[in-house]
Amino acid sequence: MSLLKWLSGSKTKANRDRSTESTGSSYNPRTRLKSELTQSLIPDSGPECASYSGCSDMHEDDPASDIKGAYDKVLQNKGPFQPKDIKFEVNKNRSFLITWYDLYPWLEYSPTSQAAYCYSCRAFPNLTNKACRGQHTEPAFVNDGFKNWPKAIRSFNKHQSSIPHKESTVKIAGLKSTVIVGDVTAQINKQYSIEVENNRLYFNCMLDSLLYCCRQEYMGKYVLQSIIRDIQDSKYFSILVDETQDLAKHEQVTICIRYVSKLYITHEVFLGFYRTDKTDGETLVNLIKQFLQTNNLSIQNIRGQCYDDAASVRGSYKVVQSRIRSENKFAIYVHCYAHILNLCLVDLSKQSSFVRNTFGTLQTLYSFMGASSKRNSVFEKILTTSSINESQKTKLKSLSDTRWNCRIEAIKSVINTLPVIVQTLQNISDNDSPSINNAFVKEMSIKTYDSLQDLRSDESFNKCWKSSQDLVKNNGFLPPKLPLLDIVMKEIKDRFNENDLSILNSLMETLTNESPSQSSIQEVCEFYGPNEDDLTVELKIFNKMFKGYGK
Repeated sequence: MSLLKWLSGSKTKANRDRSTESTGSSYNPRTRLKSELTQSLIPDSGPECASYSGCSDMHEDDPASDIKGAYDKVLQNKGPFQPKDIKFEVNKNRSFLITWYDLYPWLEYSPTSQAAYCYSCRAFPNLTNKACRGQHTEPAFVNDGFKNWPKAIRSFNKHQSSIPHKESTVKIAGLKSTVIVGDVTAQINKQYSIEVENNRLYFNCMLDSLLYCCRQEYMGKYVLQSIIRDIQDSKYFSILVDETQDLAKHEQVTICIRYVSKLYITHEVFLGFYRTDKTDGETLVNLIKQFLQTNNLSIQNIRGQCYDDAASVRGSYKVVQSRIRSENKFAIYVHCYAHILNLCLVDLSKQSSFVRNTFGTLQTLYSFMGASSKRNSVFEKILTTSSINESQKTKLKSLSDTRWNCRIEAIKSVINTLPVIVQTLQNISDNDSPSINNAFVKEMSIKTYDSLQDLRSDESFNKCWKSSQDLVKNNGFLPPKLPLLDIVMKEIKDRFNENDLSILNSLMETLTNESPSQSSIQEVCEFYGPNEDDLTVELKIFNKMFKGYGK
């Protein structure tokens, strides 16, 4: 009956603690787990333990000091309390043996009560567990303590093989795995993080090895040969050539190949830089031919060619494309149309003296600032402390002969930072070295500004206009009719006519239109050589065979 009262009191207290816990201001699942297990599975200290709690020299891990302490010890990752340097009490001419610690790792000994306890069952006692087939944890190993030393071995073995003890051992292992080591999700995340760190190390090693091989060119030749074989299998290709200067001011010609594989996948591959001392047409033709011969590519298989159209090498590439066309008429020349429009605008700007001088001034200003780190530092310092909007605080930009957009950005940078530029030039004029004759530069800039200001007056304009009219009349010149429009139209016409656009349009119409025009068929036949009647008949058969294909 005392056991039933004790169980009832424990359950009532556990329920009361759960109710208080559920209505609290903060909720911690791990704390609740600890509280529930402690309150429901571990009973309050019985009257037998009261006499031990008053011992002043009692060790804090002594089993008799706190019956519920075993669970806390599990949470703290502490093992059973197994003192060895003590004098064991003799009972019936027998006493506790230290060797039992090794035989039964779960065994604990209390110097206060001179009794043995089960560490596992104290942490998770199974007092009323139907799953244990009616068995329950022996109170001697939880509350009272075991002292019958003559029957110790038999009792220990019996307790160790009991179902409640085994269940308690399993619960301790599970608690350590979840609370101390971490739950499953945490362990997975930890393992994943370890794998990520290891993979990063492996990847860094792979990159280092790859960079080393690239620098030593171990794989370069093999990769190039593989690409060349793929191009040879595809047979037909287009060649793209451009030139640029490296940091050492050497001319480098870049060669790329564009081809369609047997799987009808378009590839565009870079095949290398080739240094040249000249960029004239003859040198570039020889370089391209040498490249094709070295890689066993036939010039007769070229179906397209594309080159830089910058003013500095435009004439040279005209020679290149015409020389290749003389050996292979199917090598159609194509240039980027967006780039052509940029170049037309650049050339147009050079025809107007006002526009040309404006861009010349911008480039001179950029070169003047960038030529000296001291001047650039003065400009940046004034720009940082200025009241200009942060979005408009930009550095000066250089002009480009091939990209009109770069010129727009250069103009914007000057407009946005004009007060800073003026202040910077004034600062340089006042503080720079006298070797550049700053006084003369300053005086010249003032006079230039005054002269331009005078020309803005109506009187100066009328005088200039009358003088120009007299000059035209006296020399019999015809008045200009929108010269800028004439120039831009001529530039666009000349540049766009360089591309073989007509044959490309005719070829596209012939291959993709169900009923191509006869003029397109005729142009294709004249260029590629097939018989016009044969091609017309084949197209009709082709359209009937594949009509509705893919719908």
